[in-house]
Amino acid sequence: MRYEFLVIFSMVFLLYGCGGDDKALMEKAREQMNKGDYENALPFLNRIIKNGDAGPDVYNLRGIARLELGRYNKAIKDFDRAIALDSGDYRSYYNKGNAYYRNKNYTAALENYDRALKLSPGEPDIYINRGNAHLAIENYDKAIGNYEKARSLNDDNYLIYFNLGRAYYLQDNPEKAKEYFEKALQRHQFFAPAWYFLGIIAMEGEDMSSACGYLQHADSLGYRQAKTVMEMVCPSN
Repeated sequence: MRYEFLVIFSMVFLLYGCGGDDKALMEKAREQMNKGDYENALPFLNRIIKNGDAGPDVYNLRGIARLELGRYNKAIKDFDRAIALDSGDYRSYYNKGNAYYRNKNYTAALENYDRALKLSPGEPDIYINRGNAHLAIENYDKAIGNYEKARSLNDDNYLIYFNLGRAYYLQDNPEKAKEYFEKALQRHQFFAPAWYFLGIIAMEGEDMSSACGYLQHADSLGYRQAKTVMEMVCPSN
């Protein structure tokens, strides 16, 4: 039995150099996006584009908003426009790769992550997300290789260790998976998904006392799937 995974990856915002009214509109768009209100960010970005002098940063930002709203094809078109205006910035390729990843087109995601890495080979987030794409198509060794490369660039990023734990768990190596989930928690003790998977590993090892403790901890941090599993396997208080 396999359990739910949380896949986390970051988008990259571009710096911008608008002038006058466009800069004010851009600020308003970013303010809405920082609040998670992507729908209300779009009108400000659309106004800049209608003004006729939008740079790649504007299309990139609108692409991110559309991506977060699940409008993958429109997001990809925006990232393509950003690339057409500036093909030398890795961030539009990276965000386009994320759009393809969210749309489950992992081959296209990998192609764009590869392009991003050619432009900026020292960015750990690209390796993390390329690892996620390899993991999605069960290329476990390649996924681990990407996560290890990310770790060599940033040893403190808890997501790298969490993703290594995911990869080893899917390779049916619970001991190694546990090791990396614990390392993720050493760097971010409130990261609920790592507690959750420690619970799953303990449960599969028939250590129900530890399993329920881990799952309860994940549930207390707001991880819904933990509560679902607890209701199935843990005695009620």
